[in-house]
Amino acid sequence: RTEIIYTNKPKLVIIMDDLSFGYQVKELKKLNMKITPSFFPPSKRHPNTPLYAKQFKHYMVHFPMQATNSHFREEENTLHIDSSYQFIENRVKEIKKWFPQDKFVNNHTGSKFTADLNSMKKLYKIIDKYGLIFVDSRTTAKTKAPLLAKKYNQILLSREVFLDNKADVKYVLKQLKLSVKKAKKHGYAIAICHPHSKTFEALKEGKNILKGVELIYIDELYNLAKTDKISRL
Repeated sequence: RTEIIYTNKPKLVIIMDDLSFGYQVKELKKLNMKITPSFFPPSKRHPNTPLYAKQFKHYMVHFPMQATNSHFREEENTLHIDSSYQFIENRVKEIKKWFPQDKFVNNHTGSKFTADLNSMKKLYKIIDKYGLIFVDSRTTAKTKAPLLAKKYNQILLSREVFLDNKADVKYVLKQLKLSVKKAKKHGYAIAICHPHSKTFEALKEGKNILKGVELIYIDELYNLAKTDKISRL
């Protein structure tokens, strides 16, 4: 087993959400960067995500949860605030079956679900039972993840920057600089992006921006935090 040697640079995790199709996986691999892919659970629209995940040593699952805005196109079997404990547990069991190596899940949309205390209590109880760690995409400031992470003695990992709220290369580069600034200020930071063509273009162009930080995977950050080798400054 190879020991990972880290530099003393601030750490930055970039998660790429919504990964669904083979062409997106190819584009991500072409970047040759330590970016953590987050795959949708398989559905009729994108049935092959577990196969794509097998191509990566480091990955996570992008768990669909109810949004406040009902106009969002929902994924199949999205978790709702009225979802039963059994329904949520069945979904988690499926994820463990489809993605047996997975240790981390983050919410897809979920502004309504993650702000609902009862829903998040059920989710945390179940993912704790199945050995999963929740990474909060922070789609709402009202998220209950900090409260539940504390209750379950889990390290709170949450998104600080969305890189590509606008499909514009200059905007993504600006957000990338902001991510680096936050990492330097706090010791580490987590940014989230999506498999858009402009995002791939910006990440390719912005490699020099990342020289002041060390890009690492989400599980590497978790392991550093767990062993007290890194903490919020």
